[in-house]
Amino acid sequence: MKADKQQLLEEVSEFLAAYLKSGRFGFASFIKKLNLNINNIEQLLRIHFILKPEIKRFAQELPNRIRKFKTSTIVKNEILTGQVKGQINWTKTINYRLNTNPKDRTTFSCNEKYRNYTIKENLVLKEVIDIIYSILNEISWDKVSKYSWMNEWLVIKPQFETLYLKNVYLKRINNKGLFVTDRMILEVLNHRNPLYREAAELLLSYRKIMNYKLHQKEVAKLLSDTFISPDKEEVLFELYWVIKMIKSNTKDAELNIIDGKNQVVASWITENYKYDIYHDSTGSNDLKFLVKWHEVQYSNNEYLNRKVLSMQDSKRLAESYFNFSLHDSMWSGRPDFLVEVREIHSNNMVKIVIGEVKYTKNRDYAVQGMRELIDYIWLIKDREMKYINHGDYSQVQIKGILCLDDIPIQKCHSKEQSISVVTINDVNDYLKIT
Repeated sequence: MKADKQQLLEEVSEFLAAYLKSGRFGFASFIKKLNLNINNIEQLLRIHFILKPEIKRFAQELPNRIRKFKTSTIVKNEILTGQVKGQINWTKTINYRLNTNPKDRTTFSCNEKYRNYTIKENLVLKEVIDIIYSILNEISWDKVSKYSWMNEWLVIKPQFETLYLKNVYLKRINNKGLFVTDRMILEVLNHRNPLYREAAELLLSYRKIMNYKLHQKEVAKLLSDTFISPDKEEVLFELYWVIKMIKSNTKDAELNIIDGKNQVVASWITENYKYDIYHDSTGSNDLKFLVKWHEVQYSNNEYLNRKVLSMQDSKRLAESYFNFSLHDSMWSGRPDFLVEVREIHSNNMVKIVIGEVKYTKNRDYAVQGMRELIDYIWLIKDREMKYINHGDYSQVQIKGILCLDDIPIQKCHSKEQSISVVTINDVNDYLKIT
């Protein structure tokens, strides 16, 4: 049996809750691996909002509850010629005629009453409905429909969208350019109509979520809704190990607001060094995990020569038959996590920690992870595409960590210190960067 999901959630949610509250955290690289067409934490939080039971219930019951709208009455005064609308205001009519044309008996000042739908109660209600509609339309339904946590919305969505687009009362609420203040929400919270009260509660909840005011239980719910599925638990497991890595080395990590382009999850500084930890990334531009076939093109080894010829043929025929350009790489990789350590004053890199994560209790799969990790260590290059040496005489120390589930391993008594194997039940000392 794999690591208990609850154990992973508790470890991760406790850590994330504090950083979400400070507004300093984003984990786009993990979100991207969920393959939901979500780019940032804000989008994930918006999905979390519509997954709340009270939101689904609100949207489902809305068609039957929205039949009566509260309105106010506006009296509009108009000067009309040759016609009368509403009630004639004789005082204004006489004054207007005296000031313009006393003999004109066809001009009237009229007071006409209008129903005003743009009142604070309706503005709060409309904003909640707008938010739900916008979230539903930014979701990639072909990707999320396979997840059980979206099943109810597959039923609710069509009738909710029909209501939003065709309801005549909603169309009369003109909230364009108007902002619903927190004070307005608090006032509507005490409204006699339960529909308005509930709308105010939901809007207040939405704003708290988007301001990262989440408790640990809510963060755990967010993670369980999105990460816990048969093919995505491994992403949660990677997040678990990255957080363990951070917690094992510092209490002062600054987690980055990630825009999807930069995969630096966190950074921290000690007296002499700066640490950057990347997820699902080849790190900064100073590192390359790539070997091109032309590097061995003139080798004396027959296997390598034939391998290059095979790749050249594949590249040529792919372009001829499919108009598809193949990469000219013999090997490329992207570690699950990577830590770059630099001297503060010189900015020179002094250490690289490469992590490979395997969410498995299968020995063969663990050994595969070991092979991938050792490839990273031996084949890593600098920005000039020159191999970075490792070992006792290297200027840059390279360390590899294989992170596994609760799988039995033998303790290695070798003096080789460049590789560590750590399981979920091991102590944090294995993850310390020394």
